[in-house]
Amino acid sequence: IDFIPSAKNYICFTNFQNRHYLDKIFGVPKFEIIWFFKDGRWVSHNHPRHTHEHILIYGELKNHAYRGEKNDSTKPIKKGAGSIGRCKMSKRIYQPRERKMLNSVIEVPRNVGKTLGVWGKPEKLVMPIMEWIVQPGDKVWDGFAGSGTFGVCAKKIGADYIGSEINFDTFQKAKKRIENENIQTKLFNY
Repeated sequence: IDFIPSAKNYICFTNFQNRHYLDKIFGVPKFEIIWFFKDGRWVSHNHPRHTHEHILIYGELKNHAYRGEKNDSTKPIKKGAGSIGRCKMSKRIYQPRERKMLNSVIEVPRNVGKTLGVWGKPEKLVMPIMEWIVQPGDKVWDGFAGSGTFGVCAKKIGADYIGSEINFDTFQKAKKRIENENIQTKLFNY
């Protein structure tokens, strides 16, 4: 990329071979999530089958990483007195939150066979990350808009979306997809 806008947070998809480029630009990530997909791909006869990607999160991360469906059981759970390190701790109790915690490994199949091939990110992968980082009214810039998944998720959250895509046909498909999501959201929010 020749242009990197100033932002609160950055979500970067990469692999272990290329993550050093991102670290050079953004520094050490605040958090890393692994996208695990069973429908892996072969990249070489000399290497294992590739079944994951790194999702590096850079920036402020002021929001809590709680998302997903409601957790019906918020009853306190005893966790014992164990601790890592030498500090003495009294009996620990975990109080489950109303919503489930985002996991550091997300298992979602790739978009194999979709219109834009395997490069498009599945909405089930992107939405929980966006819910964690993006608030309604925030601006989301996507330098590689592709199929428009980040645009669809931004619209669902109520954020403003700006996407850049070099391929005109891909851009048209993404634009239509995002616009259709906007129409559906307006139809169902009565």
